[in-house]
Amino acid sequence: MYAGRTIEWGSTDGVFKVAAHPYTAGLLQSARVVRDAAGRFPTIGGDVPNLSQPIEGCPFRPRCAFAFAPCVQMPEPVAVPGDREHAVRCWHFEERVRSGAEVTRAG
Repeated sequence: MYAGRTIEWGSTDGVFKVAAHPYTAGLLQSARVVRDAAGRFPTIGGDVPNLSQPIEGCPFRPRCAFAFAPCVQMPEPVAVPGDREHAVRCWHFEERVRSGAEVTRAG
């Protein structure tokens, strides 16, 4: 969940193997690395949304390095290939799947 919206779901193993949403990937990266080479903790850039204001589209859009025009609308869930329990609401991931781009798996 991000800003009160479900953006990715699946089994723990499935989500840990393929972090399909950029926010999930950022969370997992920050949990894996205690400090970077300069001694800093990894962070996700930007600010969390103001939840007292309406949020249109993907709530992570202002902080997302992959944000593009379609992100102003919240996408329908997209199934993660090879895992029928795992889905994500992310236009970037949908475009990668549609284009046949390789889905990056951790581990």
